[in-house]
Amino acid sequence: MLPVPLIFTSSYASGINSYAVVLLLGLYGRFGHLAGIPPLLEKPGVLAAAAAGFAGQFLAGKVPYLDSVWDLVHTAIRPVMPGRFP
Repeated sequence: MLPVPLIFTSSYASGINSYAVVLLLGLYGRFGHLAGIPPLLEKPGVLAAAAAGFAGQFLAGKVPYLDSVWDLVHTAIRPVMPGRFP
């Protein structure tokens, strides 16, 4: 299974943001030894980026204007991401 569809379908199904899903799936694959988790998600760089994105989104949600800027940037990023990976 390709990692990006797994990430976005898991995120959609669980109602959590994509950063949290990437982080959790990567940690489950790395430490839980679960089958079916793409090895790409277990890499330290991916885990660090997902943790930073999750923390950024959490903190940006607490500051009114920063929240609007975060949403504006991610409105441009979200539609591009699924189309970049076949």
